[in-house]
Amino acid sequence: CSPSAIELTADKFKLGNHLKDNGIPALAVQPLLLDALEGLEFPVVIKPRDGAGSENTLLVPSPDELRNALSLLNPQDGELVHQSLHPGEPVSVAFLCGPGGASALPPCNQHLSDDGRFRYLGGRVPLAEDLAVRATSLAAQALRCLDGLSGHVGVDLLLGSDPHEDRVVEVNPRMTTSYVGLRQAVDVNLAEQLLAIVEGAGPSALRARKHIAFQAEGSWSELSP
Repeated sequence: CSPSAIELTADKFKLGNHLKDNGIPALAVQPLLLDALEGLEFPVVIKPRDGAGSENTLLVPSPDELRNALSLLNPQDGELVHQSLHPGEPVSVAFLCGPGGASALPPCNQHLSDDGRFRYLGGRVPLAEDLAVRATSLAAQALRCLDGLSGHVGVDLLLGSDPHEDRVVEVNPRMTTSYVGLRQAVDVNLAEQLLAIVEGAGPSALRARKHIAFQAEGSWSELSP
């Protein structure tokens, strides 16, 4: 990916505003200002502005727990952002991007910890067909307003009970853990496909031929359909 694409997608505040400015339904992201904490609406999610892998991400249910959360994060003004807690099923869609276009891989469920830290535990592929269509459509919209993406790119989403509640969470301009399951689920060599697309081959449809569960540390297992 280009340096400008990496800079934009790595900054959760800038990315959220860029997506919204382009009409993409994305989670609202605001800097956490330590001298203006009274205006926060709870429950609130606090995370690093440039974090990855759910590191130092916290769900704060009430004002009484805010100071304790901030002591755990040890923030400096301008380095943390906050978001409202948005309901929905966490999913991801990976793309192989090149000059000829982007190939969407089968969308995956994401398994996150339920301890208020949103730790990534792994996932499953494929999604139910109706959810997969929604996820791929929204993720592709997000990619179309981002210049300079190339190679393997992952888009994290929340799918609500209604399509109007679906939101883009973030865009990862890099290989993501879902590759562990995707390489087992599809019947093509993903690395070979990735190199071909980066070198100019046109996008192709890639479907899951197996049901795969995968864990964050890299293990996987095949599931019954």
